[in-house]
Amino acid sequence: MPYVSSLVSGLKADPRGNGTAVVTITGHSLGAAIATVFASVVRVVFPDINLHIVTFGTPRIGSPTWVSNIQDSSGTQVAATEIMRIVNRDDVITLVPTFVGAGDSVMHEGLQTTLAWDTVPSNCTGMVDITSELSLVGWIGCAVNSISNSHLNYRPYMNAFLQAQGLPQGTEQWCRADVSLLEGDKNPRI
Repeated sequence: MPYVSSLVSGLKADPRGNGTAVVTITGHSLGAAIATVFASVVRVVFPDINLHIVTFGTPRIGSPTWVSNIQDSSGTQVAATEIMRIVNRDDVITLVPTFVGAGDSVMHEGLQTTLAWDTVPSNCTGMVDITSELSLVGWIGCAVNSISNSHLNYRPYMNAFLQAQGLPQGTEQWCRADVSLLEGDKNPRI
């Protein structure tokens, strides 16, 4: 807990750049869902920070109202939240859940960037159009293959995407936290 306390103190005492602290929260799969929920709490506690959420393979986690609240800050005193969801190919985890309870829909927040869609087998492309996780029964072969081929395999596709955007080959900083973060540096860089 002392580390979290020092981060909170740092956010209050040491704004960067234009006077607004910048916070990026990220995660993969269940970690992405937790990161997104945590970001919504951070947004409430620190309404003025420049908040970025970057997730990989996140399941759907929010009601339409929750998604609207985290995405849209117009008409409020809250700074905008930048959200980027990365989906690898036909990652089945990103398609579920579609509802909770008696038909309550569950949605994604933010814009989606899909990696390597052109490499998805043609017999599996329709899986992303499901309206209920119960529909996955008809796509069981594609869904099972999607776990190992897409959900657990982001790195090579992310590296190819970043190289196509101009990142030099071998520069894979996107997947490593700066060691100073772990050594207790008061100004960590990620």
